[in-house]
Amino acid sequence: MRARIPLLIMLALSLALTSSVGQPVYFLDLEPGTYLVYNLTGVYNGIKRYEVVGKAEVDGRPCTLVKSFLFVKTENKLFQQGASLNSTFCYDDKGRPILEDVLVPEQLNFSVRRVKTKYWWQDWQVAKAQVRIEYSVNGTIIKEYLVDAKRMVVVHEGKEYPFSWENLTSVLPYTPSALMEPHIDLSLDFKLGMKKFVSMGGDNATLEVVAIDEVQTPVGTFLCYRLVIKGFDRGIPYESTVFVTKDRPRITVFYVTESEGIKQSGFLIDANLRREANLYYGALVMLVVLGSIIGYKFVAGLKKEKGGKKRGEGG
Repeated sequence: MRARIPLLIMLALSLALTSSVGQPVYFLDLEPGTYLVYNLTGVYNGIKRYEVVGKAEVDGRPCTLVKSFLFVKTENKLFQQGASLNSTFCYDDKGRPILEDVLVPEQLNFSVRRVKTKYWWQDWQVAKAQVRIEYSVNGTIIKEYLVDAKRMVVVHEGKEYPFSWENLTSVLPYTPSALMEPHIDLSLDFKLGMKKFVSMGGDNATLEVVAIDEVQTPVGTFLCYRLVIKGFDRGIPYESTVFVTKDRPRITVFYVTESEGIKQSGFLIDANLRREANLYYGALVMLVVLGSIIGYKFVAGLKKEKGGKKRGEGG
């Protein structure tokens, strides 16, 4: 199992927040300027931050631009000084990433400096991905790869290389996250007892809604669906418990993933969940409250005035 730990670390660092949910937040619910910060503990410890930047386009496809920052140290001190990973994602109108741009630190890879990937989807499974890898070896070298998930081949410099999801890393020097992670539609109308399959790089994972719980975080208390996700990651079985908010905005507030006795968890510790709708709703509530108070005082004033007139007439 020790031999697998570095592989799991490398995989976790290059992927999204959790090892079982490729997209932990339904970013389309959030306004620009919103940010979410998670504390990560387990195989690696650190901080992951997401910030919604605004709207953009990728090859004419409109999307929501999100910046993420990851700072991490591993428990086995593989990176004694820690490693930082900066990424940019763009999510389409269904919440699927169509762009992933990762700046790779030297602690993770001595030669790869940047990986930019464009995705084309068929439902919730990647049909094609264009991967552009920038190397820094005696100058900048750029190589491009086309991953054809339907034909299960990687095209590079005019040649085709067959692959399986278990050996993709041996064909592709750096594996982008959406190729290996299941992507869950967090806009779904989850219900207690609901069970479904989600696609993941050739393997299927099962998702089940097992409970509705209140989860306390430093940001506040959230009513959440408790999701249990089971599947295989490159042939290694895993199980995740993920707490996703019942109400909008739909975000993950806590998760724990276990694979062969190795655990990794994340917890929401800071957030700015401002939304125009929330501000409007808050203002509306205040108007209703103020209106009620003013109305009450007005009616009370009339009653008092009426009572005074009756006493005057009686005198």
